[in-house]
Amino acid sequence: MPPTPGNWQALERIVGQRIPDELMRLYTISDGGFGPGFTGLHSVQLIGSSCEDYRRRGSDYCGTVVYPQSFIPLATEMLDYNLDLDTGRIISSNQNWENDGLDQEDIYDIAFQSLAAMMEDWLSNG
Repeated sequence: MPPTPGNWQALERIVGQRIPDELMRLYTISDGGFGPGFTGLHSVQLIGSSCEDYRRRGSDYCGTVVYPQSFIPLATEMLDYNLDLDTGRIISSNQNWENDGLDQEDIYDIAFQSLAAMMEDWLSNG
């Protein structure tokens, strides 16, 4: 079942920005559970609660770094996929960065140039 208009409004209140039309169109299929990631795209409610959690933590929480205000978490695989609301790009993030020997500036990387590119990759490569 797709998310309700109320679900989208709640997410917009949390992130303080309008949610892109292309993301809302994608979610007319279902409220997550399909697409890339171990369990597919996150539900709109999980995106919102994750945003609140990541922003509440701050950079001093267990060695994490600041979660950019323009990011919303879409899916989790070996890396996490975040939609950058400012650029429309899909940004990967590595929550295991310290164990992987990465510096803080290497945590985030461009995974896909757009939401459409991420979904095309998933359709092509499973």
